[in-house]
Amino acid sequence: MGLLGTTKSYLDWHNSVDTNIERLMDDATYSSAHPDDTLVIAGPPRLPKNTSGADGIYGAMAAVGMLQNISINQQKPFQPMMAIGSSRSFFVAGKAQGSAQVQRLFMNTDNLLRKLYAASQAAGVATDFSGEDDNPAGDSTNENYLINLDSEFFMVPFGLGVIFKNKARSGIGGLYMELCVIPNFTVSVQSGTSMIMEGVSLFFDRVVPLPVAGIDSVLTEYAKIIGSVDVPPTAT
Repeated sequence: MGLLGTTKSYLDWHNSVDTNIERLMDDATYSSAHPDDTLVIAGPPRLPKNTSGADGIYGAMAAVGMLQNISINQQKPFQPMMAIGSSRSFFVAGKAQGSAQVQRLFMNTDNLLRKLYAASQAAGVATDFSGEDDNPAGDSTNENYLINLDSEFFMVPFGLGVIFKNKARSGIGGLYMELCVIPNFTVSVQSGTSMIMEGVSLFFDRVVPLPVAGIDSVLTEYAKIIGSVDVPPTAT
């Protein structure tokens, strides 16, 4: 079986018929990230440092299901500057600021606001709302449905993580948004549609890497089948 080549730079860019750019792409169907293999988890405000035990850092985190969309944004302010006597610009930088948007199917289970705080007990946050001056569940006793964003309960931050894998069940990467707060909550209802969506906007302090499993042996086996040699070695 003939192998394609890869173009790493202009110096080895000889033709476009028998080469891919950067890496071989014959395995793209199972080595690229996919929404089906992406998991969103809620947890404590800061990523735990203690990785001991069978559960490691994931012991205090809970999966957030029925998500239809998640969008994560980071913005770092740069201020262009110039000095008298020079026509060249330079830049000074500020702190990166992050935000995210999450949409979830509205159904008979924990609603989105409640689910994002699903790991609150593990993080030491009380979930007995009776003592709140402004009950997050309103006057209702249904603690699965939190709706009052003005409650002191929502002043407590939480963490939100995303884990990416591919179709070969190999970890690609992960991130954890620390110190998340919710400034906006929406419910959208439209006639003629088959679902109701609820959504939140988030601010967070920073994004840190979330450790995930390395290259799986399945990926290496698939690479042997198609004759690809441009795959990372199996993690040890």
